[in-house]
Order: sequence, then structure tokens, then C-alpha cells
Amino acid sequence: MRFLGTLSAHSLSGFRALCAFLALLSASDGELSAHSPPTWMMDFSYLGERIPGTPLAWSENALCVLCRDGRLLYLDRDKASDFRKIADRFQALDFPSFKAAVLREFGGDFSVTNSTHYLIISPQGISDDWKDRLEELFRSATRYFATRGFPLRKPEFLLPAVICTSWDDFQRTAARQGVQLRPGTLGYYDRLSNRILLWDVGSGNPQDRGGINVLAHEGFHQWAFNVGFHDRVNPPPLWVAEGLATLFESAGVFGGDPYRSAHGRVHPARMAAFMSAHAGRNQTPWLRNLVRSDAPFRENPALAYAEAWAAVFYLTEREPAKLVAYLRAVNDRSTSAGTPRRDREAEFTGVFGSDWIGLESRIGRFLSGLRP
Repeated sequence: MRFLGTLSAHSLSGFRALCAFLALLSASDGELSAHSPPTWMMDFSYLGERIPGTPLAWSENALCVLCRDGRLLYLDRDKASDFRKIADRFQALDFPSFKAAVLREFGGDFSVTNSTHYLIISPQGISDDWKDRLEELFRSATRYFATRGFPLRKPEFLLPAVICTSWDDFQRTAARQGVQLRPGTLGYYDRLSNRILLWDVGSGNPQDRGGINVLAHEGFHQWAFNVGFHDRVNPPPLWVAEGLATLFESAGVFGGDPYRSAHGRVHPARMAAFMSAHAGRNQTPWLRNLVRSDAPFRENPALAYAEAWAAVFYLTEREPAKLVAYLRAVNDRSTSAGTPRRDREAEFTGVFGSDWIGLESRIGRFLSGLRP
């Protein structure tokens, strides 16, 4: 992660003090692992408030702290002082403390309940309708990837899910998190607050396929960033993050049997979009462009999502060990050095090789064999 800014004499002194403090507690230089479980805790003074948490990355000008409720805070380094170690082990908020903090934020019109893995925040009376759906998502994701050899860890926190029953509430809640919603948005995962925010258009109707797709996609992002799949301080390229989440929209994956034929796990809409663009003799190379830059998601998002789904579906079904190695390489890259285009290519080719056309051909043949 690249931190920007200038370095004053005051902040240099404070930064040296911080680095000396952190060096006593860890052997790293400028970063800790955000995809591994946090260990010890510190607290410090920031604008008159004591903040407890674990530092995940720091520089001369910024400090990234993981809080006890799962939030990531990016703070001005020169405004933080009086660092103290307070525990040898990270302690997430328990449910009563988490509930009290959320109710202070949302007010008495909302209820807060919990399931095995989730903290569910919603208007009074609808939380119970979501418990089963959220837990089924967690079970489905865990089952699908565990059977393919992906290493997973238990989340450190209850995963917050905010359910809104009106567009106005949805907009207001997003605005409190600094998010301006685009028309047509039904939900999103916020990496900094660690929350998914969903507009319950179907009022919890289990047959609402559109709502289920949004839950599957955004809920998968949240799951992936909390079980060690992705690193919240050092997020992965869009092609793999969105490809995995799009994969999970398929009814054969979310709630499906992980041992059934791959035919049953196809995403029909993404398959159709991909084959329409890339089937036939005169195929345009696409994979290298998708891997080395997020630009395709801005230029032609419908096609980029279809290509990401195709690549990830093939890799999870046919080369899962290599995909695990790739995700590990992405997570292990330095958070302070940035990820220029050539590095993204190197991360990919270091695992999958540099025969882009050959891999595209294997993906195409695999998908062609699954067409009805």
C-alpha cells in the first residue's frame, strides 16, 4: 500500500518512536500480515481518544489499525501518540459489546441479532429472515473451497450485515460510511468497515433471485476477506476478486453440491456473455489485459465480469492448487511498495506461466465442453 504525504520534523520524531515501539513487538519493517490472524494489541492517543487495536501497516505519514470490531482505520501518523502494548493476544469485541456499539450508531429503530458467524443489523422484525440465508452462504463458500484444497481460517469477528428495507434508508446508511450509491445498486461490501450493506427489495423472500445474487456476490467478498482468502490491507486485483464473487452467484455453487458435475455450477448469463465475445475462430486475446490492469472493469464491465468469471471458474475446477498459490503470492506482496502493472503480470506468470494464449485456449475448451 502506498502512503502519500510529506514528512515534518515533528512527524519524523514520532515515526521513529512508533517504529522503535513496533520493532520491539514484531520483526517486520513497515507491515504486518493482514491475512493472518492478528496477534498482540496496543492502544494509543488520537485526537484526544484512546484507540485499541493491532497495527497492520505504517509509514512516515499514515498508520493502518485493525480495530476490535473489525474496522480498518487509516490515520494521520503525526496525530497519534502515546503508544502502549495492552495485550499479548488480539481480542475482538464480544456480541454484547458489539451490539451496544452498533445500537449507539444506528439508534433504537434498528435491531441487532447474531448467528454463528454474523451480526445482523436491520429494522425491527426482519433479522430472523436473514440468519439462515447468511449462514447458508458461509457454509456454501466454506464447503466449495475446502473441498478444492483452499486453506481457510476462522474469522476473528462476527461479520456485520446491514439490511435496509427502503431505498432511502439504504442511501442514508451508505452515506454514513462515505459511499455514494449509483442507481441500480442493491448491495456492496465495504472493506474498511468490514460490513455488507443490502437493500432487501424482496423483504426476505427466499425466491427473490436478484436479491440472492447480490447477497451471494457481496457476501462472498466479505467471507473471502475474513477467512484468509484476501488481504484487506492489500486487496487483490479485480479480476480474481470479482471472478470469485461472480462464481458464487451461480445457484449450483451457492447452496449447491460441491461434488456434482461442473455443468451444474455454470453461471448461464456469464457463460453466454463470454462465449458471445470469444467463441469462434477470430478470438481477441483478453486474459493478459484483464490480469495486468483493472481498466477492463471501467471500459466494458459486463464483459470484464464475464471474463473474470470464466478464468476463475476454470481455475477453481481444473487448477485449484495453482490458484491457491497465486492468491498466496498476491497476499504476500509488500503493502508499502504498490503493485505496478509489470508486478501483476509477474505474480500471475510466476504461477501459471507466460503462455497466455495457451491458457486462454484451455479456458475456452473447458467452457465449450459445458455448453448445453
